[in-house]
Amino acid sequence: MTCRPAPLSALVCCLIIALARATPPQAADFGPWMATYELSAKSDVAINPDRLYHGPAAVVAPNGDWLVCFQDSADHGGTDGVIRQVRSRDEGRTWHADGIVHDQREQRMFSRNPAYGVTPDGRIVLVVQRWRPLPAGEEFVLGTSVAIQASVYLISADNGRTYQHQGVVDPAVPLRHQGTTSAIIQHQGRLWMAAVSNNAAPRGISLYQTADPAQGWQFAGWIFPHNLLPSPVYVSYGSLVFRSDGSLLAQCVHYGNNYQRISRDAGRTWGPVRVLKNLGTYKNPDLAYVNGVLVAHGVATPGSGEKQSEQANWNASAGASVVYFSPDEGLSWGRSVILNRYGWRGGGGYSASLRTKSGGLFIVFSTDSGPRTGKQGGKPDVRGIHLTDVEIRRP
Repeated sequence: MTCRPAPLSALVCCLIIALARATPPQAADFGPWMATYELSAKSDVAINPDRLYHGPAAVVAPNGDWLVCFQDSADHGGTDGVIRQVRSRDEGRTWHADGIVHDQREQRMFSRNPAYGVTPDGRIVLVVQRWRPLPAGEEFVLGTSVAIQASVYLISADNGRTYQHQGVVDPAVPLRHQGTTSAIIQHQGRLWMAAVSNNAAPRGISLYQTADPAQGWQFAGWIFPHNLLPSPVYVSYGSLVFRSDGSLLAQCVHYGNNYQRISRDAGRTWGPVRVLKNLGTYKNPDLAYVNGVLVAHGVATPGSGEKQSEQANWNASAGASVVYFSPDEGLSWGRSVILNRYGWRGGGGYSASLRTKSGGLFIVFSTDSGPRTGKQGGKPDVRGIHLTDVEIRRP
């Protein structure tokens, strides 16, 4: 792997204005609004045209270093996938290779979709989704053939320089945790994460928490059991955020549609499921605050662009990393802003974010830049962009 310096040239000072209206009844009082912000030029985080870099996770270590890790493999569906980590000590201007931090290839396990968290006492937690290719000729059938295995987790007490493997996240029901694709968040002395399971009944998006990851994780119930969604077949990509009033907001993706629930008692009970018709994240959505404004970033839902023919709409919005702004901490969302196009080659577009000292975000994403090789096309690298000066304005 090669990591080259990523000088952040002068910020591209084109001020982009995203107009939107708050449509849900719960947000009717907000009326018209706009979000203003600035985006920097894209910078390189990890580049290797010979390897597929996908599904980045990102965290600010307790010592201030920025860490980004990602799937490193020969192909999206290969059997040589590991989790590799890079580090920046200057808020993304330059990046340096730390090396491989998770490797279970000897067990024929393919590592992907990592997620980071940090405990109040300064330990970094890394959760890794694992996948084992099915034997040739065996068809994947939900609930019978398990390609995605139980997730495992690691802990670092030295700012991500070394990690200690802890085992599966959920020893009681291992397949109840088959991946975490959003940030692991810290709140009131505990870590919280949303997990997906499509093989452990009742299936769906669940909640896990812990006060001490060295002592294990506690399953805290189902946020989106599959029977609460229109088609009870496949649920994916959950995300969490604690809002300013202390409520816990959860969102998920289900066949390209976005859903939301809110808990006002730390995940013990949940309100009704809401359909977010004005949010179009198709894969890997994540939630973060920038200058007090809640944003969602992820892969654009095909067909979420401006009105046009169905095929043209798909082509216009497919293959894009996007960010959405909310004027009311998630009750409504404005139009998407495209951060990067990657062209449907090699599974790019997944994103994560790091908070800057000045209150902005550095959003990292996998994006095609290498030659069009391999069965699925080009092999994505990891790049990033600064999102700053976010403000919600109303007439």
